[in-house]
Amino acid sequence: MSHRSLHFAEFAEKCKELGVELVTGKEKAISQKLISQVQRSEFVIFAALPPAISNRFFVLYGNKCREANKTNLSTIASAQTCITYSTDLIAGSGSAVIVTNTLEERQATSLPPELIVFCRNPKVHHNVSDFLAAGRARLSPGSTLTIVSGPSRTADIEQMLIKGVHGPKTVSVYVEEGAEN
Repeated sequence: MSHRSLHFAEFAEKCKELGVELVTGKEKAISQKLISQVQRSEFVIFAALPPAISNRFFVLYGNKCREANKTNLSTIASAQTCITYSTDLIAGSGSAVIVTNTLEERQATSLPPELIVFCRNPKVHHNVSDFLAAGRARLSPGSTLTIVSGPSRTADIEQMLIKGVHGPKTVSVYVEEGAEN
């Protein structure tokens, strides 16, 4: 088993522990699953998607969607789902690394109750230190790096776990394998 396969197996196991839905497959299978998941939403916001992927989703979802950087906070807050993009996963924490370039994109990954992270042949790192050592965290001025490890969760003084208080209630990671980046 390759290093990547071992790290991906660790990532998948951690996702299961965190309550993150992990979907893997080729473009057609991924698209079909995404369509069925997004059809439950009245309105979808896209954040930090590469143009080719964004265009593909616009064809699929039409006027049910908007790009975060071309809208405002009230529109972002009305979205039920955000679809964003990641090129890097962190196995040890079951995390997806998201780079956003605008405040609106950052808000879009935090406000809607459902976050879908789309990846094409992602680089899977063993831990955050490996990710940083690989030099993949280079950011342009004004951009932010967010590491998402499942649904937002907090506990009150009685140790009752509550999900979705400070971010999405559900997180799904879609990994499209074998695609051109």
